[in-house]
Amino acid sequence: MKTKLFTTFLLQCSVCMFLQAQSLQIYYDDKVVTEGQVITINKIIEDVFADPFKPEMKGPFYVKNITGQDVNVMIKKPELISALAPNAKEGFCWAMCYDESPTTEDGIPVTITPGETTAVGKYASYKPEFGSSGSTSIKYTFYVENNPNDKVSIIYKFSYNEGSGIKQTKKSQDFNIFSQNGNLKVNYNLSNIKNIESSKIEIFSITGLKMKSEKITGLQETTVKISDLPKGFYVCSLVVNGKSIASGKFIIHK
Repeated sequence: MKTKLFTTFLLQCSVCMFLQAQSLQIYYDDKVVTEGQVITINKIIEDVFADPFKPEMKGPFYVKNITGQDVNVMIKKPELISALAPNAKEGFCWAMCYDESPTTEDGIPVTITPGETTAVGKYASYKPEFGSSGSTSIKYTFYVENNPNDKVSIIYKFSYNEGSGIKQTKKSQDFNIFSQNGNLKVNYNLSNIKNIESSKIEIFSITGLKMKSEKITGLQETTVKISDLPKGFYVCSLVVNGKSIASGKFIIHK
């Protein structure tokens, strides 16, 4: 009887060890991510073909197979640690790409060969509303197909535009911008605004960083030097009495 119980105990332990076996590791910045570790992402992807008014942030998925055989790896439905910001979207690319995460699991595994790590092109995607500010934390879990206990996870905290001060602006038919010989010419109409205490042109990078702020005196046009700015997407904002009343976007190619 004792021998039978001992054998049963060994079998249960073997099953337990199998279920808890660690086949995967997940990396960020060439370092192994520990369970519960939070990685902060605060950079906007700058793509010359993208709309600068639709920013996107990405967190890479570098999952490594540390076994001696092929493993099929699934991704669970992303878990929101904190609520999405208003009008923000979260998605991912694993076996397939989703602009918004599906309501159920992806259901399609990615095969990783022994000792290999998933290649570029697999990532978490977060798309905040332009001009918004705040952060959202999302947990992504990967597991071996048919063995959900053999898993690794990473938490990405997407922090967008915190403290930058840029606000959502509106477009106006009386506001136009165009580049000319390393300068940005700005046309506007302030003749209908009474009691102007201050007026200025502000230029922001796509990440919300204020690059320039210049006072204006004329009611219809001004010129701002932009030849000293690096290439990329920018937003030009017309600010009157401390409030942005119009904006336009432009690209610097070098």
